[in-house]
Amino acid sequence: MENTDPLFFFSRILVEQECVLRNVENILVDSQNEARASAAVALKQDVLQWLSIYDFEAMYARAASIRSPGTCGWLLEVEEFRALDRSEMPCLWLHGMAGSGKTILASRVIDHFLSAPKHDRGSIAYFYCDAGDSDSLRTEVVLGSLLFQLCAQLDAMPPPILEAFKESGRIPGQRRRPTVDQLRAMALLALAESKRPIFVIDGIDEVNDRRVLCEALTSLLSDPSNDLRAFLASRSEPDIRAALSKLVAISSQSAPAGDDIDSYIDDQMVKNPRFQTMTARMRHLVRQALRKNAQGMWACPSRPLRKYLSVFIYLMSGRFRWVQCQIDEMSKIRTDKAIKAALANLPVGLEETYA
Repeated sequence: MENTDPLFFFSRILVEQECVLRNVENILVDSQNEARASAAVALKQDVLQWLSIYDFEAMYARAASIRSPGTCGWLLEVEEFRALDRSEMPCLWLHGMAGSGKTILASRVIDHFLSAPKHDRGSIAYFYCDAGDSDSLRTEVVLGSLLFQLCAQLDAMPPPILEAFKESGRIPGQRRRPTVDQLRAMALLALAESKRPIFVIDGIDEVNDRRVLCEALTSLLSDPSNDLRAFLASRSEPDIRAALSKLVAISSQSAPAGDDIDSYIDDQMVKNPRFQTMTARMRHLVRQALRKNAQGMWACPSRPLRKYLSVFIYLMSGRFRWVQCQIDEMSKIRTDKAIKAALANLPVGLEETYA
């Protein structure tokens, strides 16, 4: 039997209205949360664009694309690199002549850290200082890109960085880019909130004011508020050696890493269309001549010296670049007779190659 009590009728209406009001309130709260989240995302993107607009991934993609399969793995087995990977050593410096394969090795190091299991992966930021790109040779561009990458991996932007961003735009239409000192200060804030951060930087010797960059990097590496590690690659310039002297111990031992050159030559024998038209005997002659003249690539692994903070690896000469140049030239030669003549008169070293 239906209840005809007016009080019951009105109480049911009130309950239904309360449900409607609660639903409306929840919808409003959700909308507000979504709006705040969207605003936070938009603000973070604005801050990131303020820090850097440099395309840091392009050079890495280029270097990774020309790395032959099976090469560069030796570096990951060096005891000092393992120590860096385990956060037992803050800095590893790879140095050698132009053309010795540093850029390709750096791409392998980046791959190693990017491919780490998610639960064990640290915050990685990398940069290639490219002599052919003037923007990449400015210290503020290098630091800005590294900071961009660190902040992009954080769940929330550190408040002081947000404040610096807002302060930079106090004059409408005249937002100021951060200075080197500001970038260094903000990097400390981001590093303090990053998980096992690692910098991989190739070509620091190419930077216009590399002294300023080296000072910034050493100050970040030495600061006790973070556990930053760095893998650096460059030519062995006296000023860089001096700037990194407190972080790098030089080893006198050496061991060959010529297998990378062999793998590269074998890879080109398969990929290069000109070699595919050669007879097996001619390919063998080319392979043997290149291997004999290249003399390989060298590194200096040594057991970690605990009284030092890190170690340096030395690449003797630009043999990778030399091999690349000879393969490029051989690709243009059309007859076996001409190739044999070229093999008999291979240039010695890069200077003679470029002459």
